[in-house]
Amino acid sequence: MSDSGQTRNRLAKFKTRARAFVESGKARLLYTVLLGIALGWCSCLLILRANCKPGSDLLNIVLVLLSGKIAGRLVSIFKIPPLIGMIAAGIMFSNVEGLQSIALSISPVLSAKIRSVAFLVLLLRAGMGLKVDVIRKNKVLLASLSIFPCIVEVLAIACLSKPLLDLPWAWAFLLGFVIAGVSPAVVIPGMLSLIQQGYGCMAGVPTLLMAAATADNVFTITGFGIAYSVVFPNPNSNLAMMVLRGPLEVVLGTLLGLILGGLVSLISQEKKRGIQNLVLFFGGVSLLFGLKEIKFPGAGILAVIVMGTFAAQKWIDSCKTEAAEKLQKSWNVLFECALFTLTGAQIQLDYLTGEIVGYGLLCLVIGLILRCAVAYLAVYWSPLHHKEKFFVCVSWIPKATVQAAIGSMALDAVRETVPIDPVA
Repeated sequence: MSDSGQTRNRLAKFKTRARAFVESGKARLLYTVLLGIALGWCSCLLILRANCKPGSDLLNIVLVLLSGKIAGRLVSIFKIPPLIGMIAAGIMFSNVEGLQSIALSISPVLSAKIRSVAFLVLLLRAGMGLKVDVIRKNKVLLASLSIFPCIVEVLAIACLSKPLLDLPWAWAFLLGFVIAGVSPAVVIPGMLSLIQQGYGCMAGVPTLLMAAATADNVFTITGFGIAYSVVFPNPNSNLAMMVLRGPLEVVLGTLLGLILGGLVSLISQEKKRGIQNLVLFFGGVSLLFGLKEIKFPGAGILAVIVMGTFAAQKWIDSCKTEAAEKLQKSWNVLFECALFTLTGAQIQLDYLTGEIVGYGLLCLVIGLILRCAVAYLAVYWSPLHHKEKFFVCVSWIPKATVQAAIGSMALDAVRETVPIDPVA
């Protein structure tokens, strides 16, 4: 075939694909998104003026988040979790010459508050995802699977990071709780996929692991909150208050969560359910930021989870399902990108030496090995088959969501208390 014939064939294929693209509605969707972004920016520029000009906080955050969203979509084409692309986009903005000015110009306080709100959505999802009936039915197995592997991993990482990374004991345990949480963003979608395919449904392994993963997160985040309060205590506290702070955080968080959860559960559930979701969200904001304001951040984390769990148990099924779906949608559309991209933007690769990375990986690998071993022992006496027990161990490995959510909170606290170079 001549060159002109090949060219005509290529043009014909291109026209066919272009027509299919247009007819599928994707072209109009792309046009809608681009037009919406352009008109939205123009509207904000006209209303907010200086706050939307190039170099402003608002515009820089939008640029970073859009880049993270695009990167997440691109890596998902290759079956890679979107959060990897989002974190990579954030790292690019904070480390690539020419883009650093965008990330560094964003107010650290504003970035921390946005990440806290995204973390709040994750906490509400964890609380509403707790199945009280499943916990009651398998309370011993769930407690064993969600607590013991976490405790062993925390102890292992704390004992290793103390000599290897030269951390104080309080910081070593804080690091242990940051790393120990299993990622619900990885475990839960995988378990739902198995349920849809009919795998493990007879033994209830996917349901068990989803409930245990949520319980594991609750335990890990609560432990982190207590360790965080020890590392960053109220300067006005005396020794007795510091000793009692851990139990007090748990009691205060549980009590306030039950009270506000009870109030939220009493609102109308029949009409205008969007209002219920807003009340739940604003209740979480009040607990998380309010208790942090009075120097009880761990209690705030636990209170949000308890509130979500209690309200979900009292709501009718249709209202609970709709609230969970809207939280999931808001997480997928906005808050996942906000959390992971802005967290990636906190990472300065220049400060990571080969020694720190190597020792860090060693702590992580040893902690995971011990975690898997204890997870196997936790289900050893259960009626599960050996392959199912091994599957439980593998499912207890993923790390992502929890680490991104709470990993930068200590950095934010240091920035608030020590007014120095924000990267130092």
